[in-house]
Amino acid sequence: MRGRNVHTRPPRWIKSSFSGVQDNGECVEVADLGAILVVRDSKDPDGHWLTFDPPAFEAATRLVQAGRFDCPVRRVPVPSTDNTKSGVRKRIALYMEPWTRMHDDPSAMGVMEVAFPVVHGDTYVGLRNNSAPDGVLLFTTAEWSCWLSGVRNREFDRRCLKTSPR
Repeated sequence: MRGRNVHTRPPRWIKSSFSGVQDNGECVEVADLGAILVVRDSKDPDGHWLTFDPPAFEAATRLVQAGRFDCPVRRVPVPSTDNTKSGVRKRIALYMEPWTRMHDDPSAMGVMEVAFPVVHGDTYVGLRNNSAPDGVLLFTTAEWSCWLSGVRNREFDRRCLKTSPR
């Protein structure tokens, strides 16, 4: 599903308070629209949004809080001409990557999935909803680590998303 804002009120996007430490302030952003939660890349605010129902999002964040889905450390320096995410996206076959389900909650509509592709020695993080596998957000390991830290700090609990002044 290509997620876009079909609601009358604009989303209030939240990103981790850890964002900016090692990633130039760019991060995974989340907005709570009531019946769904939407996820996007802060560097591409007009780009693709992933949509998840609350059980899917909450099941995935519970596993993150339990210490799952850290980036594997795989860094082998390889010369490359374009390591920007758009350059990487052109060189990667995300459909061939091994995707890991972030939960198995049977009440959830769609499952958050993650992959850790390595391109020219750099590890990236792909995030998607398994019900729309062509819609993939791609993050650097620094961006992903900031989001994981925010989840573990409970910044993306639904009650925090609804009341956050950010």
